[in-house]
Amino acid sequence: MGARQKTLISILLSMFVIHVASGFECEVRDFQNYTDSIKGCDDAKVLTFNVKLWSTPPKDLLNQTRNIHSIDVSGQSLKAIDNKGLCDWPYIKFIFAEENNITSLPSQALAGCHLLNTLSLSKNNISEIYDDAFHGLSLLTNLNLSNNQITSLSGNVFKPLTSLKTLRLNNNQMQAIDTDHFENNRKLEILDLSYNQIIAIDHGSFWKLKKLLTLDLSYNPGLNSLDLSEMDRLHDVIVNGASLTYLRIPTYVVNVFANNNNITQLKIDPNGSLEELCLSYNALRNISDLSPATQLTNLDISYNNITDIDFSYLMSTQIQRIDVLENPIKTFNVQALTSLPAIKSIEITTSNLDNRTLTVLITETNRLNIRLRDPNRDKERKTSMTMPPVTPVGPVTLSTPTTISTTTAKLTPAPTLAPKTTAVPSIQKPTPTHAPTPSAPTNSKDGMNNDMLRRIQNLESTIESHIKTEPNESSAPNQHTEMAESVANLRVLIICTMVAFTMFVSCQLAVFVNSNYRRWRILMPNFFPIRHNGLANNRRTQLNGSMDPMVEDVL
Repeated sequence: MGARQKTLISILLSMFVIHVASGFECEVRDFQNYTDSIKGCDDAKVLTFNVKLWSTPPKDLLNQTRNIHSIDVSGQSLKAIDNKGLCDWPYIKFIFAEENNITSLPSQALAGCHLLNTLSLSKNNISEIYDDAFHGLSLLTNLNLSNNQITSLSGNVFKPLTSLKTLRLNNNQMQAIDTDHFENNRKLEILDLSYNQIIAIDHGSFWKLKKLLTLDLSYNPGLNSLDLSEMDRLHDVIVNGASLTYLRIPTYVVNVFANNNNITQLKIDPNGSLEELCLSYNALRNISDLSPATQLTNLDISYNNITDIDFSYLMSTQIQRIDVLENPIKTFNVQALTSLPAIKSIEITTSNLDNRTLTVLITETNRLNIRLRDPNRDKERKTSMTMPPVTPVGPVTLSTPTTISTTTAKLTPAPTLAPKTTAVPSIQKPTPTHAPTPSAPTNSKDGMNNDMLRRIQNLESTIESHIKTEPNESSAPNQHTEMAESVANLRVLIICTMVAFTMFVSCQLAVFVNSNYRRWRILMPNFFPIRHNGLANNRRTQLNGSMDPMVEDVL
């Protein structure tokens, strides 16, 4: 078990312990007859309301649920949250009021909730927020205002929230960010402004956010400039689907996701911390600007206008994976690629390369155990049972240095995807080209297992025959080895599962028979001749009743 699995298990156990310690959730369905619904909720900490019409909670209900620290009033058709008794619970820390009809946040709407830690008002119709709407919420750390109709904010709205760490304003209609919007939120760590209409960000709007770790400005189609200077704790920058033409990456940023822009030029501060850079669907023409990124490990420059793939600019980096799919490649320096000190994987559209370049690339990557992958060819292999024949090409001896020019025509780069500004596009599962032929039904489980093993053996023999008869295919030979190993591992897994299931059923049957052998008059061997109630173990107990037919068949 790896370290990641152990960490996940420890987190789940901690959450379970916290849940048990905090009590179970109680639900109120009627403000008039609530006594029965809250029975046994003395130690509960979470109170969920499922009423037809919200009203001020009765005092008896407040007294009986005094220890509540979390209230969920989502989907209750609330039109406002002021004067609704939400702050009458003395220990309230979490309020969830999502999917209601709230249109505005009035002055001091929740001023009485002094211990409030989390407030979620997502999926409402909020368009107006008063300057002192969050007055008295100095302990609030998580605020969710996503999926509303907010077009602008006053400079004083978030000033009382001095402990705020997470602020989500995504999926609104905001158009500008001013310098005083987050002036007092010095502890902010996550700021989500994606899916808005932002076209202008004042110079220095984020300068005072010294602890900001994640900034998301994705899918603001009018945003063409971004100032990330003076933010020495920023870790992740997400700005997909904007209109950036120039991007400067400061020293302290680790991960940058800037897909679907119009970036033609980069500036990376030297000796920085950049590890992952995703720039697919942009307008880059070369990769010469990447040389200062000495800590870079993952690079995605697919769907750009790059014609010269010269990886010598990455010699000073720690690059391990490169994606250069669908670029109009003219020259490709294979030796520079294989000379990268830490390279492990490359994804490239091999249809853009001529036969000689492709042969050298396959030969060198196989020799150095570098994974070479073309997703387009992988899809073709999955949709066909046999691989297409490839004319074998003899080995090519490289000279130093080697730059190979392709003879293919210039490819038109893929068009820049038009970003959506309202919701994240859903990912649809692709429909398989060929449906698998259903196998004939078997009459028993043993027959099904034998049939499955026979199919796996046939698949292994097919793979071995391909490896022996077609050693010079365009795909790397180590792919056949990986497939054979996967099939072998699958076979071992199936056999182990069958054995474990058989042992489990046998143990259960043995325990069941041992506990009921007297009732069914089964003669059990006398391993321990101890007498119970005057009868020896090797004697059959005379009891009325017959054996269950199903058990009789099993025995």
